[in-house]
Amino acid sequence: MSERLHPQEAARARQTPVPWGDFWRVFPLLALVPIGILWLYADWISERRYGDLLRAERIAVSMQVAAVSRGLRDVSVGVCTLAEQNELGAYLESPDPKMLAAIANEYRSVARHGALVSDVHLLDKSGSQLVHVLRMGAGEEPRVMSTDELQQLSDAFYDDVASAKRTGELFVSPLKRDADGKGVTIRFGTPVFSEDGGDKAMVVIGYNAAPILDSAAAAGAASLGVPIIMDSDGMLLITPDIDGGIGFGDPADPAHGLALGLPDEWRTMANTDIGSVRTEAGLFTFEAYRPLADLKGCEGDPANAAGADGERYRWVVASHVPDPVLDDIREDAYITAAAIGAPILLLLAVATRTVGVIVGNRRIYRAELEAMARRDALTGLANRIAFEEALTEACQRAEDEATRFAVIFMDLDGFKGVNDALGHFAGDLVLRRIARLLSENCRDGDTAARVGGDEFVVLMPGADHQGAHGFAERVKDRVIAAGSPERPIGVSIGIAIWPDDGGDAETIVVRADQAMYEAKRAGKNTIRHASATGVA
Repeated sequence: MSERLHPQEAARARQTPVPWGDFWRVFPLLALVPIGILWLYADWISERRYGDLLRAERIAVSMQVAAVSRGLRDVSVGVCTLAEQNELGAYLESPDPKMLAAIANEYRSVARHGALVSDVHLLDKSGSQLVHVLRMGAGEEPRVMSTDELQQLSDAFYDDVASAKRTGELFVSPLKRDADGKGVTIRFGTPVFSEDGGDKAMVVIGYNAAPILDSAAAAGAASLGVPIIMDSDGMLLITPDIDGGIGFGDPADPAHGLALGLPDEWRTMANTDIGSVRTEAGLFTFEAYRPLADLKGCEGDPANAAGADGERYRWVVASHVPDPVLDDIREDAYITAAAIGAPILLLLAVATRTVGVIVGNRRIYRAELEAMARRDALTGLANRIAFEEALTEACQRAEDEATRFAVIFMDLDGFKGVNDALGHFAGDLVLRRIARLLSENCRDGDTAARVGGDEFVVLMPGADHQGAHGFAERVKDRVIAAGSPERPIGVSIGIAIWPDDGGDAETIVVRADQAMYEAKRAGKNTIRHASATGVA
């Protein structure tokens, strides 16, 4: 088929958008570099934020430990103060039951004004209660228990106090749930001896430990972690998951004890004094706290601090950051990287597309120039150069495949009269009309070219004498029809067939040209075949 590129078509080609194919082949490869850098940047941000979180959690845990230590030191002072009570000293020197009433009044005053005091005891060296003052509730007057209500107290804590050998030793009990299950009590006890050491009594004060533990929770409230305090068995002493903030649940219930609920995490905390552990459950930052080691005896001697199974009296203060929170930190890091990377990738895409458009337009323009170099500027048909290239290719293919092709040479009859009478503009219109006529009648693969002023040639691969003659007849009839009665035009046509009329490109064209001139000599507006002209 004849290829044409009229000026209007060339203009449309320049306005045609550059395809996106090159962009999608190049841009993903270019985008891999910034995406990789942004991925590494997101990982770096995530690790840095995780490091900041870990430092903040360690600070929060240290603050919790300090809050617990401060609270225990404050409440331990009360028992030491009562141990120095004059009435108690006089009673030990000369036991008089009447003096116990004065001691009870003093204890009641302590229970009334001590916000955390739950009860106060005075016991003899056998553990029998001599005085017991019980704080009934907020706003109620503390109650002095009657003689009939006094009891014999005996457990590991009271036994330790009873076994003390010197004044000033301070004993601390483990945390214990109250009988009503609503509170948590911690007890401080100290022995008091008569001047000659012959008699001994024990002063014990019970304190509501919840505010102490709550202050520890509050100290860590500013961190992302959930504050937790556990005893030496892994039981939760404070956790926001328990109503009221204090939990002494069943040890077999994982919700109340880490030893069974999270055994791997608890194993690390039980065997390490300070550190952090990251598991699927999240991040646990912890520090061991030994209340007995932090307290001083009533005489200020640290060695006087003791207690039931003192070596094992160990709490674990921890902060737990759930895994979803850690996931949010990582996700936020990638969102930050994405927010930075989106404009970069957009700019890269715009730059890639811009370069692609520039290169594409240059390619189109270069193709236009190459096409213009092979086309006739007036008609848009192939020019002599393009025709000779097509002819050379057709000769090679026909020789390789043993096929035929036709070369049809045409020269307009009467065209000079149109030019002379109507001018070159009219002549140009005739030439364009003939070019369009040829293009409309050519098959796919045919090449129509203008090789002179009013000379045209058509290359028809695969055509024989009959096919070429039929094409020539159609063209001749339509050329005649395209003329006007005042200025009729015709066409003389010469046909040469490869390889019958020539075995090379030059010969086949010469034979077609000679056949065309033979048609003119025969009276014009006729068709002649080279094989019938007798021209050697």
